[in-house]
Amino acid sequence: MGFTLILIGLLLTNIDFYLFGFDIFPDVIGYICFIGLYNVIYVSEKFKVATYLMIPLTILSVIEMLIYLKTFGKVTPALLTLFKVFDNILNISFCYLLFRGIVDFAHQAKSKSVMVLAETAFVFNIVILIFGQYLLYIPFMNIFYLVLLVIYCRIVAKTLIQTKALLFIIKSVKY
Repeated sequence: MGFTLILIGLLLTNIDFYLFGFDIFPDVIGYICFIGLYNVIYVSEKFKVATYLMIPLTILSVIEMLIYLKTFGKVTPALLTLFKVFDNILNISFCYLLFRGIVDFAHQAKSKSVMVLAETAFVFNIVILIFGQYLLYIPFMNIFYLVLLVIYCRIVAKTLIQTKALLFIIKSVKY
């Protein structure tokens, strides 16, 4: 259940679609889903460190949601940019720890394919976080953004499913 919640959390926090100034995939629910890390915290020390970032990320997402609700999506660009930069730094740090933890686990399990998937997922995560917000507002680039999102979702899902399967195999062999 841990990796399934992490997958849902990653998708909710990295897919931003605004309808009437409100994110229809609320980040706060995604950050709450990262509670799934506690189920697999023993897999990597980096997962434990990532859990420390869950609280500030959840608080930031609640504040962002309240700002949007209070201003009906008409937030001053300077405030939003500053807020998003700080949020992105924390989010990239969290995702680095998450995917690096998977890479470390896959390395110990000698699974090159999971290592490559986790590294690729992290790169796509950065692209989605940094460029995705801006590609939505450029004509015809929103299609490119949607293609990136579909690829990202497939890579993340495959990474977490294979990590879960690898963990199951290792547990079966040990017992």
